Amino acid sequence: MAPTNGMSAERGVQRFRVGEVPPLAEGYTDRPDTARGILEALVPGATLALVPGSAFAEGPSNWLGACGKTQIAVILAETLWRSGAIDALIWISATSRASVLSAYVEASAAAFGIAPTGTAESVAARLVSWLVTTDQRWLVVLDDLQDQTDLDGLWPEGPSGRVLVTGLARLGPPRNPGHTRGFLQRPRGAQLPDRAAQREPGPATRCHRPDRGARP
Repeated sequence: MAPTNGMSAERGVQRFRVGEVPPLAEGYTDRPDTARGILEALVPGATLALVPGSAFAEGPSNWLGACGKTQIAVILAETLWRSGAIDALIWISATSRASVLSAYVEASAAAFGIAPTGTAESVAARLVSWLVTTDQRWLVVLDDLQDQTDLDGLWPEGPSGRVLVTGLARLGPPRNPGHTRGFLQRPRGAQLPDRAAQREPGPATRCHRPDRGARP
């Protein structure tokens, strides 16, 4: 069982987690090769998106269609939380702007320890500003993001945080990446065992950096 909210003995900060982290699916096996390399890429200041990586992967056989982006995200989030690598875990079902705003309002109450006042948009703006400046180590998971414009003005960023996105389509870099170290898109085949990964032609992983633009 994951630790509940409480003080971090080492850092002396209040740990908290908000949002419903889905359970692992029945029969899902967390093998050592699951999500290999992804955790190492999800460093403070980074944004990482688990999205379809190639037309091959989404072809008639669709052998990546059921591999479970959300399941990978659950493993990564719980691993970081249980290891104490993050002080705040904010899991958001990002299917609409309204759902993102609702999650930010809940996270604001947990972060500041008081009931938020004002509109959902103003509360969310204050939380986004806090994420930029806080030294608390945080992870925001934007699960099942459907429309990137839903995050206009709401994109989480900051040197102490990590952002993990799952989505149904290839995403562009954040629209306001002022404090984001990089935007890395990892094809979903990254979590497959070697024998399966070898059948994938290996579409390029793109890293978008604010100062250099898109790179192949």
